[in-house]
Amino acid sequence: MCRHRHRSPSSRRGFTLMEVMLVMAILIAVAAVAWPQIVRAYDSVRLRKVADQVQEALSRARVQAMSSGMPQVFRFEPSSPRYTIEAYQDDTASGDSSQTDASSSGTTAVSPAPTSNNAAADATNPCQHQLPDGFIFASAERSSDTRSAVAEGQLTDGSSADAPPVFFYADGTSQDAVITISNDNGRSISITLRGYTGITRIGEIFASEGAQK
Repeated sequence: MCRHRHRSPSSRRGFTLMEVMLVMAILIAVAAVAWPQIVRAYDSVRLRKVADQVQEALSRARVQAMSSGMPQVFRFEPSSPRYTIEAYQDDTASGDSSQTDASSSGTTAVSPAPTSNNAAADATNPCQHQLPDGFIFASAERSSDTRSAVAEGQLTDGSSADAPPVFFYADGTSQDAVITISNDNGRSISITLRGYTGITRIGEIFASEGAQK
């Protein structure tokens, strides 16, 4: 006859308060070590998504210039999330004299890059766009040639060295440029544009100067 042994309630061993506290302390320590890495990974994903947005905007400006036959100009305001993509027409773009509400120089220049932080401006001006909250344009480097120098000189406002306009022409060319975007945590990413091919490439994420790593 089989006999089954039953443990009495008194023989069952539970967790002591000290053991529970020890496990909680280990979990807190692990979370404290892992949390910065989690935040950094999340920041990296968001930063790359914003870079994708700018990359798409540059590609769209190039396609629009080629399809419309009218140059497009990409501009942004330094330390701001706002940027514009607008058509640029100089006196060599068209010989049609009927398109003359131009200035005495024969140029219809784009409006200046917006300085307002009012998001409602996007609804009234489809040329204006904005990066998500927490991201800004940090700087840009851009090559220059005779064609771009003339076009830049005809814009309605001056352009700072941190925000040179990037022109896209009907033949599919542009200028070599590197546009840098930063987030609130001091991390940055750059989008490189090759002028002859119009190909853009997103670089690696890096820490801005003075940012905590």
